[in-house]
Amino acid sequence: MVNLARGRTSTWSGWTLGGPGRALPPHSALGPDGALHDAWPHTARIAPARCRMSHDALPAIVDQVRRGDAWLVVRERVAGPTVRRILEEMTRQHATLEPSWALALVAPIATVLADPLRARLLARVGPDAIVVDVSGRVRFVGFEHWAPVTALRPSSAWTALPAPDEDSFAVVGTLFALLTGTSPTPEREQLAQLQGRLAHVDDAPLREALLALCAKNLQSRPTLRHPMTTCAQALRQAQALADDVSPATLAGLVAGLFPDDVERERQLRDEHS
Repeated sequence: MVNLARGRTSTWSGWTLGGPGRALPPHSALGPDGALHDAWPHTARIAPARCRMSHDALPAIVDQVRRGDAWLVVRERVAGPTVRRILEEMTRQHATLEPSWALALVAPIATVLADPLRARLLARVGPDAIVVDVSGRVRFVGFEHWAPVTALRPSSAWTALPAPDEDSFAVVGTLFALLTGTSPTPEREQLAQLQGRLAHVDDAPLREALLALCAKNLQSRPTLRHPMTTCAQALRQAQALADDVSPATLAGLVAGLFPDDVERERQLRDEHS
């Protein structure tokens, strides 16, 4: 389980939301001023909101129950390396991440953003929250990082103050890091500066489909107009990639980098089939 109030994890595929008495520090983006010191009014609505979400890139919710003063949500087990672990292993093996693979790792997560933002939750996208399972599917598993947000507001990127539009920029920033090997915000640049950097990257090709995704979300999710428009502006000048990357390609990448993990997972599935 993952306790959102303390950030601890164990082997159970679920997470618990904090109850009364587990205080959060005051925070300008986390709900009404009168409730900032009490975690319960905020975290109690994350579980129902998460259970209403359904997306191929999100692990399925198996069950939910309120136990005493806390919610318990049991979710699908996702076995596979995180994007950060993939990058670390590729670096160790002196392997090269193809630009199309980088896009394939990030684009599914971009499509996840609409539902949590519509539920006014901040997902905190990042390389530690993106997993490629052994079948090659890209999944977003960073539930313990989610937090409720009550106001759409301009924000700076990668600061201590979260806002809904930061998830969109986190997708762009993660993709930038995958393609270039460098952080887009080495000095914690302000939002306008980050937009300028991403809009003028000549050696980081991106696929046109991500722009199409921005346009689609603008049509279907009016509340995403600001963050997705800004993402589109940052990506529009990038060079397009032609070919899609299939799950089989990513499964081969995972199997090549982590053969022991894949074999262990296969044995576990055989034992429980």
